[in-house]
Amino acid sequence: TQRQSEEAAAASVDLSIPRHVRQHESAPNAAGFVLTEPLGKGAYGQVWRAWQLRTRKEVAVKVFTQRTGLDWIFLQREVERLTRLDRHPHIVTMLDTGLEEEPPFYVMDVIEGGALDQFVDPGPPVDPTRALRWMSQICDALSYVHGKGLIHCDLKPANILVDGRDHIRVVDFGQSRVFTESAASIGTLFYMPPDQAQLAEPGSLVQPDVRWDIYALGVSLYAILTGRVPYKSTDNIESLESAPTLADRLERYRSILANDPVPEWNRRSDASPDPELIAVVDKCMARNPDDRYASVTEVGQDLQAMREQRPVTPLAASASYRSKKFVKRNRAAVAMIVALIAIVGLVFAVRASIHSARQRTVQEMIAIKEQARRRLSDATVFRDLATGANDKSLWAKAAQEFEKAIALDPTNPVALGDYAMLKLEVFNRFGRDPVLLEDANELCDRALAIDAELSELWNVKGIILKKLRRFDESLDAYAKAIALEPGNAAFLENYGVLAAIKHDLAAAAQTLSEAADLALKQGKKYCNIWQSLAQIQLVHQDAAAIATIDTAVECGPGDANVGLVEARVFLSLRGHADQARALFAAKHAERVARDDTPRGRISRMLAFAHLRSGDYDAAIEHASVALEEGDLASINHLILSLAHGYLKHQAEARDALAAASATWPRDLQAPGEIRPIAPTQTLWIEFADELLELQRETQELLVNEPD
Repeated sequence: TQRQSEEAAAASVDLSIPRHVRQHESAPNAAGFVLTEPLGKGAYGQVWRAWQLRTRKEVAVKVFTQRTGLDWIFLQREVERLTRLDRHPHIVTMLDTGLEEEPPFYVMDVIEGGALDQFVDPGPPVDPTRALRWMSQICDALSYVHGKGLIHCDLKPANILVDGRDHIRVVDFGQSRVFTESAASIGTLFYMPPDQAQLAEPGSLVQPDVRWDIYALGVSLYAILTGRVPYKSTDNIESLESAPTLADRLERYRSILANDPVPEWNRRSDASPDPELIAVVDKCMARNPDDRYASVTEVGQDLQAMREQRPVTPLAASASYRSKKFVKRNRAAVAMIVALIAIVGLVFAVRASIHSARQRTVQEMIAIKEQARRRLSDATVFRDLATGANDKSLWAKAAQEFEKAIALDPTNPVALGDYAMLKLEVFNRFGRDPVLLEDANELCDRALAIDAELSELWNVKGIILKKLRRFDESLDAYAKAIALEPGNAAFLENYGVLAAIKHDLAAAAQTLSEAADLALKQGKKYCNIWQSLAQIQLVHQDAAAIATIDTAVECGPGDANVGLVEARVFLSLRGHADQARALFAAKHAERVARDDTPRGRISRMLAFAHLRSGDYDAAIEHASVALEEGDLASINHLILSLAHGYLKHQAEARDALAAASATWPRDLQAPGEIRPIAPTQTLWIEFADELLELQRETQELLVNEPD
């Protein structure tokens, strides 16, 4: 197969397999991998620990045993869904695919740990504080998934992994659905809400609902805390297993859900979890979908309220509950207030009427704040929906809700900042109207005037100013973000990339190196950092670029831009040329490229790699395509000239050399001159030395091969 031939071509790189890596005796053969240990088995495939030959790293490979029937359908669906999801700290990322192989597979990060079902039936007890932290991370993952327009539809403890650092990763998107997709949908019984079960008739098409995931989230937390799944008992399982058809199973399951689950909160210990946590779980698990949280964002807000000792939504209506929460949150202040009341009680009695008037004013203010909070929550929901569906009308609705929230509470920095980010996102997606950026910058200024210590908002302001090409102001904004949060690798990366754009490669290299060190220590995989740093090192012909790009490949093997820089390093770093690896990287970049990847640049690197591999016809073909796609003309003409020259096409070679001279950029004429660009966060540097070396090689070839 093509993949196997590419792996063979890459074999000239040091792909030695460690001694401890051995193919498992029962493992199938997967092209480019050594499958060493089974990690888990599902209904549609098996996951293996594996050694990847190209990256020389340990990964997880999900292998599907056949291409027919539901197995193949679910594989294709899962791969398609995962391609929508970029890297997220709480979602297992798909790194590569092998759909064309036999058996088909896809590649993921290895997660050292286990699934949360290890804590269910009978499982060890889980500390509620730990469970709360897990739930917050799951909410973060689901919010991202919903924002991409997907619903998981099969969330359960078995599909939630926890790694050695107690970080959550959500897996298995084989049954996920797109918001706008009407399709047959059935998840796992006992984690499926009544409304989903009501619609999930065999062969029927249904409209998925984000509240299905919210119900499953509540059931999962209930199961982790109590050790049992609600409604799941021996009698209920026997009833379902004896059902002759799927329709009968669903009917019996719906009848099971008609009864209240037996409270289990005290089963594992003498003490129940906090009533707030129970209330949040109960609201997630409400039978009526309208009684559940409307979005996982709202669930996350209540979890944050619990951490801050503020009332949660399901209990907030109770005055006594709010009072208890206030006392718990402000014990010292309450004690002082009680003492003061005892001393000055007479004064309060005299001023009762004044106090009453003020109290009414306070209540009115609270009511307005609550209206603003609801508007902000609605705006967040519309924004998340718009992010997934990319629907202009949904973006407009989100903007309207933000406007209403800010009108009610104009001093809320969160609302102002979120609205600024929404305008930035609309700018990125729909046209390039600078008015959107100016508006977003003004909103940032208003928010920062209220709270100047919002580091993330300083970073957003820096991004906005960069897009407005106000580079000095942008650097200042990034610097303020870094001063407030010096351990944030993403902020340092932004500063470093902008320093490169301003041609200050020394400052760029230093800042990006700091960002890289931080990211490694924190276990974060910001492959753009190493990708950008590798290019700066390549400009200086620093051999450290090899180790840097290896790190980028390790953290972003599925990133086309990483593949492009990898190919370039092994084509242009003097003394370290590796045509096989460069060609493999360029082909890999072409295979995993997304809509925002510069196609002309891919064609150029393919042309360059084919030229160095001696396939001159392929080099001519790809360089011609790169010219049609608007890539840098001079370098592609030089590649054409060299390829024609080696093929003894002297006239074509001289014409191409003349075309290269005619299209030579004015800013890349002298040695050492550079042209850094970063329309997104992906840095790319054109440098004169690369062009000049190709020009010298072409001229020498044509002199030695006269007409």
